[in-house]
Amino acid sequence: MQKPIPIDLAQFSAAQVAEIADTTIKVIATWTTRDFAGRRDPRVKRGGGVARRYSLRDALWFALAAQLHRRYHTPLPQLQAIARLTFGGAFTPERAAFVVVASARPGSASTHYCPDIAAVASQIQRLGCAIIVIDAREMFGRVMQGARLMLSEKERAA
Repeated sequence: MQKPIPIDLAQFSAAQVAEIADTTIKVIATWTTRDFAGRRDPRVKRGGGVARRYSLRDALWFALAAQLHRRYHTPLPQLQAIARLTFGGAFTPERAAFVVVASARPGSASTHYCPDIAAVASQIQRLGCAIIVIDAREMFGRVMQGARLMLSEKERAA
């Protein structure tokens, strides 16, 4: 059995997160500057030459945001709300399920957590507007696989 990776331990560089999340380091830097993710030690001043470290949760946020932005040009404030609902503080791998994002008109969206596919079908029927369904379990598995590969390469190099 593989050792679990702590979800909130800051252990990845921006380049590693970009690779895990299937995005660019430029996107990671831009969104980090806009406080999307990448918590930093409050004692470290910005621009002090100390590289930020990112957690697995940050990698999940970036993977989700990059996918939504690439496909639907979702603005950053909505990306933050969707990422918070999908992979926020209450998220655990066991709780990973589906998030339905409904948009009745451009620029507005509501998000709904659905524990299973039956709940997704119910939401789609009830909402009746443009919908995106996020499979958080699949995304978690993909990001976790990338993180495990990254950490194993790091161990081999040490």
